[in-house]
Amino acid sequence: FIAAIAGIIHFSVYELVWLAFLTGISFWQFLIAVKEKSFYFLIVVYLYFYFGVSYVVVKWLFLSYQGEFSLYTLFLYFIITAGLSVMLLMRYNKILKQHVHI
Repeated sequence: FIAAIAGIIHFSVYELVWLAFLTGISFWQFLIAVKEKSFYFLIVVYLYFYFGVSYVVVKWLFLSYQGEFSLYTLFLYFIITAGLSVMLLMRYNKILKQHVHI
């Protein structure tokens, strides 16, 4: 994860390649987290992936600065993704706990 995020930040020419690499690593780790029924690994995977994607989105919005539209788009991005993140993590927490037999 760290290498992919560092690649996104340092090698900005190839950031889409590094973003694809981060997506692949995240998907692989997501499958392992679900297989192991580990909510902790799921959170770690999600946070690293969210950080990488958010870095690229913020960078693109600042590079294509269109005045207030870019700022409002950025605010909406963070508001919407925060709500979706909470819903997603709550859903997977219930799914992972459902299969745990205590």
